[in-house]
Amino acid sequence: MGTDATPTGMTQPSLLEVFTSTGSINDDVPWGDIQKIDYSLQTPTNAMNATGRDLVRGVTRNLLASTPEAPVQQVLIGGVQNLQLSFFDGTNWNDSWSTTLSNTPAEVKVSISFAAPKTGGPASPTVQFTSPSSPWRPPIPTTDAE
Repeated sequence: MGTDATPTGMTQPSLLEVFTSTGSINDDVPWGDIQKIDYSLQTPTNAMNATGRDLVRGVTRNLLASTPEAPVQQVLIGGVQNLQLSFFDGTNWNDSWSTTLSNTPAEVKVSISFAAPKTGGPASPTVQFTSPSSPWRPPIPTTDAE
């Protein structure tokens, strides 16, 4: 997991890159269950009618290809003004997470603010949520005095 990666075949830098083992496998595909998922904000394809940017999820399944492949992209949300990610290391919240770190953050906080519509009126309210980055949780430290 990291925020400092440059994905292949994407028009904008990624905001987050995650490797997972949740890919579906079957006899018809030449790759395993490990996949790379990138999240980025990109200019919408219908920029004349849209405001803000699109939150796009890109999935790369063939990670061992001899020539890097562009991810399969899917627009998740349109009209995004800003996407902010924070990463909890168990002690502090950080604004970035390096792919060179051997561990993953305990939690990821996501804040999505939306652009005002072109037709006028207020923007949709900001959406915020926190999610654990893995199902394993480290034990809460206790003191010997208890």
